[in-house]
Amino acid sequence: MLQQSGETRRARALLDEFIAQMGREMRGTGRHETWYYQGMSVALALSGQADLAIDWLQRGVEAKALLHDATCVLEGDPAYDVLRVDPRFQALERQMRDHESRERALEEADQA
Repeated sequence: MLQQSGETRRARALLDEFIAQMGREMRGTGRHETWYYQGMSVALALSGQADLAIDWLQRGVEAKALLHDATCVLEGDPAYDVLRVDPRFQALERQMRDHESRERALEEADQA
């Protein structure tokens, strides 16, 4: 909201602090990065760090932590709007949708 209202400097400072806080939590508390795939990718995308945002999304998909939330995570979150034109992001979307389709087919086969 701060970015949209023109307070980009303040928004960037808060995002930088949020990113730093997540890094401290991972290092200091021993919390696994699984807890941060979505939050970190959102913060990085909003702060203009597209490559790092996509890296965090890719790690989340590879760890199977984000595979079940394609619609909510990628399609429903406007934070990712800046990434939508990136072929790597599009590949992640396809990968997540394909996973959801396979899971749905298995579930339907089990119910039949």
